[in-house]
Amino acid sequence: MIELHAAGLNKLGYLTGKDSREIDKRRPNKMICAADLKTRREEIQKDRTYDFLAGLDEGFDPVRGDLLRMKPIPGIEQCFNIVRREAQRQATMLGTRNIGEGSSIAMISKTTASSNFRILQATEEAEKDKLHCSHCNGRRHTKDTCFEIHGYPDWFLEK
Repeated sequence: MIELHAAGLNKLGYLTGKDSREIDKRRPNKMICAADLKTRREEIQKDRTYDFLAGLDEGFDPVRGDLLRMKPIPGIEQCFNIVRREAQRQATMLGTRNIGEGSSIAMISKTTASSNFRILQATEEAEKDKLHCSHCNGRRHTKDTCFEIHGYPDWFLEK
């Protein structure tokens, strides 16, 4: 288990994807039709909501079930607020959860596939920091993968 600390808007921004998400930058959306873009964004938000709910501790099973039975399933902000209220209720009534000061809240969360991905991604990023290109003197790549030699991929924005 890991301890997930949420502190005000920064955590909410992470959950809603309002901060920069590395995976979104690596795989930009190539859809052109506005309706398709809107549908895809909604799917991504639902996936993030499901990831958040899947990572909650067993103590939140009743709340998770209630949220998943709602039609339509609420957005990540509403789910987060409902879970936070339940954590505060449990802390007040049962004294079982650690509620921080101010807008902070501490919840126990199971390690999910997405958190394992973030750990793997951080390891890969650290390895890339060690790379140096002998062709362009750039960092984080080698001559074998240099875009100046092999051409820029369609997804690369900083040409």
